[in-house]
Parts: sequence; structure tokens; C-alpha cells
Amino acid sequence: MNKFVIKRNGTYLPFEPFKIEEAITKAFASVSETLNLKVIETVFQLLSHEDTWAVEDIQDKIEKTLYEYSHYEVMRSFMLFRHTRKLQREHVLGLNDDTTYVGSTQTIEEYTNQTDWRINANANTSYSNAGLVNNVAGKIIANYWLDKVYSKEEGYAHRNGDIHIHDLDCLTGYCAGWSLRVLLNEGLTVFVAEWKVVLLIILEKH
Repeated sequence: MNKFVIKRNGTYLPFEPFKIEEAITKAFASVSETLNLKVIETVFQLLSHEDTWAVEDIQDKIEKTLYEYSHYEVMRSFMLFRHTRKLQREHVLGLNDDTTYVGSTQTIEEYTNQTDWRINANANTSYSNAGLVNNVAGKIIANYWLDKVYSKEEGYAHRNGDIHIHDLDCLTGYCAGWSLRVLLNEGLTVFVAEWKVVLLIILEKH
């Protein structure tokens, strides 16, 4: 049976394995690492289960396989190339002057197929419909931070994996870190202004 690839514009093209092999080979070469043929074999094996694949899904399989074989530098190079091509496409479409394009289909399917690592990044959110809503909204908010709040250099460093900016999916503060030393020495004071009640909890030191 013939296999097809769905391009980002929705058109169907014949599946051409050599393009996948070429992309993986270039990723290894870009970091001067010896090509691992098992990576290519594994990717083709994963893709053999379906007759039609979206371009983004194929690239996800490549990244996942590189990770599983511990080729982290190769994976990073592949991800950077993928992101660069994405920016180039957005530039042609006039989308990346001051904003990052977020594909609705890809975003939702990454969640429903559980291929997005962010699903497990928040222990307070379960895999559910509410979790899907938070995930989709969070991705848009995160890109707003990187596009409009942080500098281009900071946004690039985060997207390139050089640094990680925590809790980008909220416009307000979400997590807070407290010094355990101060908590043990001074206790925790909670002010409830509405009832003018002050609750003081003193933690005894042992």
C-alpha cells in the first residue's frame, strides 16, 4: 500500500524514505558524530505502523528516537534546525515579525497523543480535558513571554535549550520558592486582611 506524508498546508505527497534518512544523517554530521544506523532503522519501524504521517509527527519520532539512543547533541541540532526552518516559514508568511505561530492541530494532537513533555511537567494538572485547555493556553502564553517580554537573546536561549525559564505558561506568578532556613528560624506569618486576622505558625526547631 502506498504511504503518504501530509505537509503543513494539508497537501498529500508520496512518502519518500530517503528524505528522512538524509535529515538524520545531516543532524549527525552537524555535530561531527558518527551516524548510528539503528536510529534510522528505528524511525522507519515506528513509521511502518501507519500509511499516512504528518511532517511534524515524523520529526517528533526522529527527536524521540535520538533521545532514546542518548544522542543528545544530535537531537539538539535537529531541534534547532527544525525551529530555524519554522521561523523561516513564518517569515515568508509574515507571521514572525513580532509573534510566534502556534499550530492548533499540532498543539492539540501533541496533547491527545501524549507526545508533549509538558503534559507531565506540572504535578498539579492531570491528563484530562481541563489539562488540555491549560496546555493549549499555556503554550500561547509561553510564546507571548518569549516574544514580547523577554529579549530576543533570552527567548532564543530558552528555545535552544541553553537555559530553561520556568512557569512560562502563566502571566502571573505561579510557583514560589521559600528559604527553609528562614521558615525554621522565623516561622510562617499569614495575613488575612479581609477579617483582620493574623495567624502565626511557629515551627519548633529540634
